[in-house]
Order: sequence, then structure tokens, then C-alpha cells
Amino acid sequence: MIAWLSGFVVAKEPNSVVVSVQGVGYDVEMMLKEWMTVPEVGEKFSIHVHAAYREDAQMLFGFMDRASKQAFLKLNKVNGVGPKMALQILDTYSLNELSLFVSQGNYTALTRVKGVGPKVAKRLLIDLKGQLQYTSCPEKAMQQPSVVEDAIAALTNLGYKEAKAREMVQKADGMTAEEVIKSALQGEGVRG
Repeated sequence: MIAWLSGFVVAKEPNSVVVSVQGVGYDVEMMLKEWMTVPEVGEKFSIHVHAAYREDAQMLFGFMDRASKQAFLKLNKVNGVGPKMALQILDTYSLNELSLFVSQGNYTALTRVKGVGPKVAKRLLIDLKGQLQYTSCPEKAMQQPSVVEDAIAALTNLGYKEAKAREMVQKADGMTAEEVIKSALQGEGVRG
């Protein structure tokens, strides 16, 4: 099984990179957020990979760090989640966000990932329970998911993109939804 590639970047297209290793080109699919950190064509490049084999295809999925690869493997084991969906989940949410949602039982956040319905989201919560570690700020794991999600929903209704809204509510420790929204808007220079 191929676990690691080290060579030179031969080609880059959104979500994939071709890595030349001793004259052999390996086409590796990646998350867009990690793909954006791939060096330019001709530069040296190393990447963790997972090889997936199906009847009709052989694919390599690449990750910039071991933690992302391990999370991908755990997601890929969940019934109803294939490698493409696992990549989509990791591209939508950071490992800390994903582990936080699992610890909170917040399946509605997972349904925001393209292709993940309520049934698969609930399955993810069950199968990933205790599998992912929330490392950034453990006290946030105790926070009610509805506060953050309500604040994000309100900000998106005000016209902010979801990713920007999530960024704006990062410091929501122990606040009510209204306080989170007010704090986020003040941080953006909007006065209420």
C-alpha cells in the first residue's frame, strides 16, 4: 500500500496534483484548502496518501499532514461515506469543527456538507463518537451547538457567506446567540 510520496510537482488542477516520483507520475486528489498550499510546478513536494481501489478505478487521495489522513480513514469507514464524500467533509470543516460537532451530537451542521443527508449525518455521529479529538479548546465542546449555529444562521441571513460567518463567531465562549452576533458584527466594524 502506498502511504507517502516524495518527488516534484508536475501538474496542478483544482483538487488534484500530479507528483513525479523517479519518473512515475502519480495523480493525487486533495481537499481544495490543502491543494492551495501545494508548491508550484517543478518544485519539490511530499504528501501523505491513501490508495483506494475499486473495480473500475484506482485512486490516490493526498493529505498535507498525518492527522488529516487519519480523519479521512475514519470517515471513509462510516457506512454511506465514500472517499469523495470524506474529502468533501474535511474540506468543509476543520478537524476541530468536525470533532466538536460529533461531541455535541450536532448532526444538522454535518448536513451542510454537499451530499450528506440527515441519515448519513446521524450515522457519522454514531460511528465517530470518541474517534476524533477536539484539541483547540476543550471547553467549547460543552457549549450548546444551537448558540453557534443560531448565530451563523443569523449572519448568513444578513448576507454573510457561511465560511465568513463561522470565522466571525470563533470567540463565542459562553455567550448567548444575541451576544455572539453583536460581538461578530462589532468585530466587522458594524455598530448596532
